Amino acid sequence: MDVVEPNDGRVLDKPAQVDAARPAADAAMGVAVIGRRIFLFGGWGGYRNRVVLSPQLWSFDVDSKRWTIHGTGEEDRRPGPGRPRGTVPR
Repeated sequence: MDVVEPNDGRVLDKPAQVDAARPAADAAMGVAVIGRRIFLFGGWGGYRNRVVLSPQLWSFDVDSKRWTIHGTGEEDRRPGPGRPRGTVPR
């Protein structure tokens, strides 16, 4: 069985592969509707014996039918002003 990218019909190498055009096909995402946008946060996916937790936040605009990524979770791991390298805000 092949996993096909719905936007352009490409065959994907891995079930959770994402090219930033839309969220991965994860499970157990948090969902909220605000106005004309549907927001998805987190979830988990995987490939073979590896489980991957997703810290991503996406929204889908119902009018334009486009996905937007708002964050990947990596932003909170970068040192901020006045913070030593390698520290994470709490």
